[in-house]
Amino acid sequence: AMAQTRNDRNLLFVESRVPSLRRLVEMLIISDPQIIAFRRSEVPDELKSAIVSLALKEGLFGMDHLRSIVDQSTVCLDCTAKGLCKRITPSFIAQIPFSAPSLEILNLSGAKQVDDDAFLCLAKLSSLKEINISGCDQITGYSLIPILQSNSELRTITLNGCSRLTTDDLFHLPMSLAVIKVTGTPALCDRLVRHLAKHSRSLLKLDLGGCKDLTDDALKLIGDKHPGLRELDISGCRLITDDGIIHLTQRCNHIRRLVVSGCKQLTNDALTSIATCLNSNLQVLGIQFNRNYTIDSFQSLISHCSNLRTLMATSCTGSPDVLTVMKDFSAKHPSIRIYYEPYFASHVPPRSN
Repeated sequence: AMAQTRNDRNLLFVESRVPSLRRLVEMLIISDPQIIAFRRSEVPDELKSAIVSLALKEGLFGMDHLRSIVDQSTVCLDCTAKGLCKRITPSFIAQIPFSAPSLEILNLSGAKQVDDDAFLCLAKLSSLKEINISGCDQITGYSLIPILQSNSELRTITLNGCSRLTTDDLFHLPMSLAVIKVTGTPALCDRLVRHLAKHSRSLLKLDLGGCKDLTDDALKLIGDKHPGLRELDISGCRLITDDGIIHLTQRCNHIRRLVVSGCKQLTNDALTSIATCLNSNLQVLGIQFNRNYTIDSFQSLISHCSNLRTLMATSCTGSPDVLTVMKDFSAKHPSIRIYYEPYFASHVPPRSN
């Protein structure tokens, strides 16, 4: 009878509400975390991930569940999903080296309650390859430096907004790093960037947003030492000029993501160099908050960058001609995300109904 009425909308609605066997198992485990605690070696990693996702969605995820899924085989611990970082306690952090000694990836972004004493416990780990402590504003070099020293093969570090780290602390960043993200960190300075560019083995991604004293010379050093660079964010670096961007793009022509928003000394020459040197490799470009660009540079950008997927150009010019070009380009390439609003509200043409 069910087969004969499968097209009935009400039946389909009822059938969609029947939980699968897998979901029933997940919900059972959520209701009693000790099921995992006693049998966690028998729980596949895929099921653990599904349990965490379901528990977060249902608002049932507690510290008992977190302790249950972290074991000797855990290599990745991401505490950012749906506010979980707010539930992480210093006592839980202190347990990680004992419950997950082989941990390779740790994301504590936003876990503001984690302090130096708790974070220092992670110096017992020696296999970390990725660390993200963005927004952890209680952490200082006191705990970070020993962790850096005990994990010589660290490849990625994200310290965005870590306000208590000093420039001297960041000079301890290992030369093994390929990805460094320090946007909004007050300790970031031109001297540090030169040091990282000169001594790092092979940088692939750099987020240096907000480094107010970053100079063209530091940018040129990055270009000379790291031609394989794939992503660069120097938003808000107001000392950067066309000279630095031209030098960089000529040497790092494999860049896929470039953000120069707020670099207010850049002109058409920089944008033209970005278009001609990066051309088909460029996928994401941010050029917001700069009034120096004209329609010629935008047309060059559009004609050369055939694989562009995201263009962030809010408040970059007041020219109504540029707005027209952007609208035409967006209409012809609907898959490309374009964020554009003119600088002067009086230049915005009325919307057509």
